[in-house]
Parts: sequence; structure tokens; C-alpha cells
Amino acid sequence: MITALVQFDLPLGTTVAEASELFRQSAPEYRAMPGLIRKYCMFGEHGQVVAACLWESREAAERCFTAEWQRRFGQRYGMEPTITYFATPVVVDNALGLIESDVAAGPFGGVSHSTAEQPNRHAGTETPVRVQG
Repeated sequence: MITALVQFDLPLGTTVAEASELFRQSAPEYRAMPGLIRKYCMFGEHGQVVAACLWESREAAERCFTAEWQRRFGQRYGMEPTITYFATPVVVDNALGLIESDVAAGPFGGVSHSTAEQPNRHAGTETPVRVQG
């Protein structure tokens, strides 16, 4: 798995409500995006924006972040974002009760699509561990 951090700034004085509306307008574009596992849109108190996108692979992310995507992004937000990629070997998801581990990924490679669930004892509760690879 790969996490892409997409970073940019909104104008000073932008409210959380205004930022939320901008994010909601673009959200449907990502709903069925091939390879996108999860996306978080975050807004800082000084107008900083970070979208943390968890992808199956860097290749999947790069299929999204094309020149055309950059052009649309610039039209919507008035600037080009900075995109930084991070290998994401482990994800803890308390809402789903999962720990996902991507043991097959290299530093910035893809994942194997075979998955196995393994029990994991933590604080007396069983949490499924999804191991990919």
C-alpha cells in the first residue's frame, strides 16, 4: 500500500465549512476510483489542506494524479498541489477492528491481492489481521 499526501493552501480566512463544501464537491470523483482504498481531507487552522489517500499501489495513485487531474485541480483551487508518496506497510483501523499489513510491498511497490485473515490478541480482544502478500 502507498499513502499519497496531497498538500496545498486555501486562502487565509477560509472556514472549515467552506473547505468542507469544496471537499464534498470533489468527493464523488474518488468514490469508485480504481485502486483508492481510503481518502481523508484535512484542513488546518491557517488554510493548509492535506488529503491523505491510501492506495493499493503507487501505479494506481499515478493513474489518478495525471496532467489532466493537475489541470482540473488548478482550476478548482487556484494552485498546483505538492504530492508526496509514503510506503504504508501497516494500517490500524479501529472502526473496522482491523490491522492491515502489506508485507509484499517494497519501499514504493504494489501489493499482492491475496489476503488472509489471522487472529491477533490485543488487550484481551481478537482483532482480525489482514496480511497481504
